Order: sequence, then structure tokens, then C-alpha cells
Amino acid sequence: MKIFYIDPNNTTPRLNYPLIRSLRKRRINISFFTTYVPKITDYYEENYYHIADYFFFKYSNRIKINFFRKLIKFISYPISLKKLLIKIKKEKADIVHFNWLNFPFYEFFFIKNLHAVNVKIVLTRHNYFPHNKKKLRLFEKKIFQYFDRIICLSDFVKNKFTPELQKKISVIEHGNCFVTEMKKFQPQKQNQNNTALFVGSIRAYKGIDLLIQAIALLKKNDQLQNLRFRILGKSSKEYASRLHELIQKKKLQKNIILENRYLSYKEMFAEIHAADFCLLPYHSATQSSLPFLFAALEKPFLVTNVGGLSEFISEDFAQIVKPDSENIAQGILELKKRMLTISSEAFRDFNEKFSWQKTLAKYQQFYQDLL
Repeated sequence: MKIFYIDPNNTTPRLNYPLIRSLRKRRINISFFTTYVPKITDYYEENYYHIADYFFFKYSNRIKINFFRKLIKFISYPISLKKLLIKIKKEKADIVHFNWLNFPFYEFFFIKNLHAVNVKIVLTRHNYFPHNKKKLRLFEKKIFQYFDRIICLSDFVKNKFTPELQKKISVIEHGNCFVTEMKKFQPQKQNQNNTALFVGSIRAYKGIDLLIQAIALLKKNDQLQNLRFRILGKSSKEYASRLHELIQKKKLQKNIILENRYLSYKEMFAEIHAADFCLLPYHSATQSSLPFLFAALEKPFLVTNVGGLSEFISEDFAQIVKPDSENIAQGILELKKRMLTISSEAFRDFNEKFSWQKTLAKYQQFYQDLL
């Protein structure tokens, strides 16, 4: 069994590299075709032993002007797909697995050519609609029917497809793909420091505005009880500025620290470990790897019941609330009260059920069932 795994823009590196490396350890012949992303790729190259073939956009990613970079990508992509088709035929791949679609118009014709050489074709669909879009792109809906199988990471996304397409969809949850990073993490002794944490990329759909409004409500009602909030992650300058303005407007400068920057895994794990609990106050979502990471680090968290975000989550260690400031504020108070009653045992069954090894076994069985 020979598999070509393709993520043209390296959209989900935190899943791609652990998945490919772990499947290879299981003696699965899988090749990874993607693109080099400055800074991000360097980390994975160093820690995952050069497992990727940086096949796409070798020159366009060096272009700093966004318009010209996108233009060159659009022009070069069909050429790269043609070269990849030749490689697939030459090396006699059995399965071609697209982790993400880049330009569905080009990929539609590429996939039709693959059918002619009797290759099984798989798509992982992380979101039904692309991020920040409310409709599918040109040829995107049409292309779904040409995949032999589709993987979704939650039932929420699966249920967005037509009943006919759902018949060929398998749900494989994200799981804790941070196993390699966790082995290197040396936690320090933890004391309660009255801190709640949001960590990850900071985007509008992740509900930081709702969180700030919830904190303002707690302060207004004199319910903060010295609780401090840390919001850490990379954002656009414009959106970070809007959040800072909201914090100032609500007079929460002493209650909230917002840092617009990338965090290394070491920093991220240390912040999670040091916090009393974590926060996922999303407006909307399909799924996330963070609940699995929080559970693996035995950290309670608050999560809104949007999309597939809370689909697999146990209320034994999580506070699941509606996505509005009042419910988030109340949820923070409830979770703070429960903190001392949530033990390691609360996480044990969940971490066993959604272990990385079980996720890998599902991928392995999925590929075997295709042939």
C-alpha cells in the first residue's frame, strides 16, 4: 500500500507532521507533499526528521507582496499538479489523500485524471465551507462526488453534506496530536494563581469579544474575585487593535493581558499548565485540537456549544455554555467553583478513548478498507 498525502498550503501542520511520522512508524508507506512555510515549517523539520517533500509553491512563497504571491500560486499550481500526476503514475500510488483543497477548479480535472489510472482518492474535509466564507468555491461542490471516501473530524461537518455523500464519509476525531511535544515538556510545580487562559491564533470567530464582554459583566457585578485573564496568540494588527480598544473601553486593562505573538509549543504548554483553567469562547467552529490537548494536560476548560467544538467533550472536566457573554460569564463562575472537585480521574477515560494511538489505528484501518 503506497499513499500520497497532499496538503498544498501546509494548512494543518500540527496534524500533518505527527500523522505522517506516526503512520510511517507503523510501517505504512506514505509520502507527504506540501509547501514550505517560513518559521512554522522550520520547527517541524527539526523535530519530525525531514518527512515532507516541499513540492508546491517553491518560489511563490518567497514573494512578499500578497497580490503577486497569490497570482503566481494560481499560475504555478496546475503545473505542479501535472508533475505530481506523472509521479503518481511512475511510483504506482494506491491512494491519494488530499488533506485540503487549494484551487478546486484545477483539482477537479486532476482528480478526474486520477480515476483513469485506478487510484483511490480521499479528502479530509475540516470545514464544509472554507474559513471566512459562506459558500463553496467554483467546482468545490462538484468535486466531492469524485472522491472515493471523505474524512470529517466531527459529525457536525459530516451532517453538512447531502445524505448521499454522507454514505462515504468517515468521522475520525482530531485526537491529541501533540504527543511528541508533550514528551519534551517538563512541567513545573503548579500553584493556583487565579488565572484563566485563552491560547491559540486570535481570530474573530474565536469569540474573544464575547470573552471581554463576559469579563466586563463579572467586574460590573463584583464577581471577578481577583481572577486574571491571559489572551495569548497571533492576530492581525487590525483585529488586535480592536480588541485592545474594547478592553480599554470596558476599563479592563488590569484584568486582561492580551499579547499578539506566536507562542512556541514549550511556551504554550507552560501557559496551559500554569493557568487554573482554559477558555474556548468561540462564536462558531467545526472542531479544534485544543480540547484534546487541554484534557491531555488535565486542564479544565470552558467551551461554547457551537459546531462540533464540544461534540466529544465530557462535562466531567469541562463547562459547556451557550455562545453569549452572559452564559460565558456564568460558566466562568461555575467552573471556578468546580476546580477543586475535578481530579485526574475525570480526564482518564477521555484521554484513553481519544488517545493518539487510537486515532492512528482508525487512519490505518481506513486506508486498509479502501483497497
